[in-house]
Amino acid sequence: MFQHLLWPYNKYLRPEFFPTWLIYLSVKIYWLWKAIPAKSILWFTATNPWFALWWLYPTSKYESLKQVPEKWLPATHYIAKDDFEKQYISQLILDSDIWYPSILKPDNGVRGLGIQILHSQDQFDTVIDEFIQKNEQRWDYLLQEFVSDPEEYGIMYTRMPDKNTWSIIGMVKKEFISIHWDGVSTLEYLIHAHPRARYHFPLFAQQYEAIRKTIIPQWEIINVVQTWTHSRGSTFLDVSNLVTEELVRVIDNISHHIEWFYCGRFDIKAQHLKWLLAWKFKIMEVNMTYSEPTWMYDPSYSFIKQQKILLHYWRLVYAISTQNKNKGISYATLKEWFKASKEYNAYLVQ
Repeated sequence: MFQHLLWPYNKYLRPEFFPTWLIYLSVKIYWLWKAIPAKSILWFTATNPWFALWWLYPTSKYESLKQVPEKWLPATHYIAKDDFEKQYISQLILDSDIWYPSILKPDNGVRGLGIQILHSQDQFDTVIDEFIQKNEQRWDYLLQEFVSDPEEYGIMYTRMPDKNTWSIIGMVKKEFISIHWDGVSTLEYLIHAHPRARYHFPLFAQQYEAIRKTIIPQWEIINVVQTWTHSRGSTFLDVSNLVTEELVRVIDNISHHIEWFYCGRFDIKAQHLKWLLAWKFKIMEVNMTYSEPTWMYDPSYSFIKQQKILLHYWRLVYAISTQNKNKGISYATLKEWFKASKEYNAYLVQ
């Protein structure tokens, strides 16, 4: 029984849960090494020129989604921080094509920061009151249709400017953690006993505080993960072997709608992988250069395998950026970088 108390911390012995500074140490070394021939430490900012500083500091999700044809997008509304009031958002839901459940998330969020799934009017009231109490309405938000398709994929796309050749370098499938009730145990015990949920016990214990001691009738199932993010409990599986030439053509077609876009990850929801090939999907987000090759978090991968995937991605970033520089695209300046860094850090902690 006492070993259960240690389970939440055992995850740090697994490469998928290693601290970010350790995972990205090799990238920082590579970054500095390539700064010598590039003659700039900001060489990666020429990768997607229209989104110059999106290499690290994500700006507006809404701005990137606006460039994607509407037929591939969920209904999405932008809420400026000055408009973040309960009455305004409630009226927006009533007047729009969005209803419960819906998603409320920061326009500049990263790694699942601040995402809330609103299932009802009562939950909406509670969440908005909490946001205002915690001063989290200081951010701009997106109110987005909840797409009920059961599968979500992250597809990393790259295109070489010189030869105009493109590829999908990797694809991840995201899975929720489902807990099956046995009619005898409490939710707390079942989380401890689950091979994946136990790694996130502190998060789930807080999230389900009201029912953690509850015994639910047998055969009922609960998805304890509410968002498709690794840091909040989703399992990321490498399904790059399922990429086909047709899927590459589908993603490349969409990418050409985005100005000066050469490298990034599409987060897509669909009923099934085969639906992607039939153009039946919704693009939830388009992440630029700063996005991760998230299949590196596959639970079966070693630290060495993880590093190979990460460095392969950044070698492509360097190649794309260099080719764009040769075409006359300038790197971001240090002044722009410091300004963006200051604004983004203030955005997170203010």
